[in-house]
Amino acid sequence: MARLNPLLLPEILRRVGDFIPAWIPTSTTTSYEFYPQGLIACALTSRIWYQTFYPLLWTVFDGRAFSSLSSFSSTHCRSSPPDEFIRLQSPGFRIITNYDGRLGGNLECRHLIELTLLRICPRSVHLVRMNKGLKRLCWIGAIPYAGMLSDLETAAMQDLDALEELTLQQWDVSKGRLVQVLKRNRRSLVRLNLRGIQGFDSLYDENKDSQSELSSQEETRLSKGYQKHGNERNEQDREVLVMDHLKELTVDCEWVENRALLDFVTQCCPNLERLRLSYDLAHDTSMMDKLDAKLATQHRVSVKTTLGDVQYQFVAERY
Repeated sequence: MARLNPLLLPEILRRVGDFIPAWIPTSTTTSYEFYPQGLIACALTSRIWYQTFYPLLWTVFDGRAFSSLSSFSSTHCRSSPPDEFIRLQSPGFRIITNYDGRLGGNLECRHLIELTLLRICPRSVHLVRMNKGLKRLCWIGAIPYAGMLSDLETAAMQDLDALEELTLQQWDVSKGRLVQVLKRNRRSLVRLNLRGIQGFDSLYDENKDSQSELSSQEETRLSKGYQKHGNERNEQDREVLVMDHLKELTVDCEWVENRALLDFVTQCCPNLERLRLSYDLAHDTSMMDKLDAKLATQHRVSVKTTLGDVQYQFVAERY
């Protein structure tokens, strides 16, 4: 019996394909450049190689790149890839970036690990709901604001099982919408980026008391995770948000438009290792004095109130 050539085994070929990158991230980290020549050459070798290498061309779908391709095709080629053709390839997608929902019909990908969405679109909600194993999600609203996160969008993000990095940009997160999302993902979330948001006014969801300042007695109990605080008059419990696994936090928004932001940074992220603040936040001397004082108390370290690097128990970056 003749020995089977290892280069005819799909498992080995797929592993080889992992070292032939077709999509290279750009410096913006939200876009990719497409270099398909290597995988195409492999795919044309034989039928088995085609079946293995061709799907790897579709592991990344960059909506911006395909928009550029469509514009180029209209003047230089007979036609651009039709929406139906892209939809048929979508089960192989693992990363989708710069998706604005303009393709006709829903994409049928269920194994995404990274997703970047632009603006509000029912198809965007459909994508999030179909991919509960997402590890990285970036959802960018319209400028200046896309409006309040809707119930559908909030519920979709609450259904995720393994989210490690979340970026929300240009959204109104009032009425506890952000807290609801963070609460459901607190066991897996490691990196959180808040850019251009407004309405982060409470550490409680919309059905809870809107008070954002915590009493000193409550602060001593935060290290145990979500703690319930009884109200003797109405016997209703309130839950304080604590992100035990959050290691990196980037904030680029206004203190005045997010009254609970200071409490969130100082009280809800006990294991934070890196804090990055925008230029405007870092140059608000009054708020930075309050931040430094609270972090010094919480982490029992000496804190400098200058606009340079601040030595907390974790690394603080101000850019």
